[in-house]
Amino acid sequence: ISLTTSTSPSTSTATITTVTRFAPPVLAWSILLTTTYTFTPTHLHISLRGHPSGPKLPETLPRIGLEMGLAPQFGVAKWWGRGPGEGYADTKMAQRFGNWEAREEGLWTGYEWPQEGGGRTDVRWVEFSSSKSSDEGAKGEEKEGEKRDTLKATFGAQNGCGFTANHFSTADLEECTHDYELQKRKKEGWVVRLDWKQHGIGSASCGPGPAEQYMLRTGDFEFEIVLE
Repeated sequence: ISLTTSTSPSTSTATITTVTRFAPPVLAWSILLTTTYTFTPTHLHISLRGHPSGPKLPETLPRIGLEMGLAPQFGVAKWWGRGPGEGYADTKMAQRFGNWEAREEGLWTGYEWPQEGGGRTDVRWVEFSSSKSSDEGAKGEEKEGEKRDTLKATFGAQNGCGFTANHFSTADLEECTHDYELQKRKKEGWVVRLDWKQHGIGSASCGPGPAEQYMLRTGDFEFEIVLE
């Protein structure tokens, strides 16, 4: 809908603000999304504010957050939050708070029927790094003291934030009905989702859905993420 920019030479910052309408195909409801990107010499601050409106709004949303792609070499994740295993809003109590690290095989939880998996929750920050530095020799041997490529996302003191990192898009997970179909769609790079909130998992396949306190009710929202 609109785009504005500004710069501040005194603080070496640049700001871009976009106002967009985010909507599913063929449905009348939408989310008016205001996103502000503030670039500094050390980090990128992203602030998002959303206002759902329109007829037949859904009562709940599956998740609210950002999705981005990362190059294949970012094969290691470190985070502070619940871990070391998978956890969601209503399936997290077995996971402990602490500093955790996982490589590619440990970041994905596969199920017989392809679906969302591998989420980590109650996360304050997550850092993705290259499993081997980008300028290694032909044999791929790591050199002592060599700096790795990293990307760190910080949620700050916001509660309930989390992330997933795997090689499948949302469409891949929704359209495949067997694991072999999903593996054929496996992407070389990473699909990273930084979630402000997620709807609970529930047990609707053989029982009730999520309890009320774990539902992500549709409504106005506002959150921020810092990338560095």
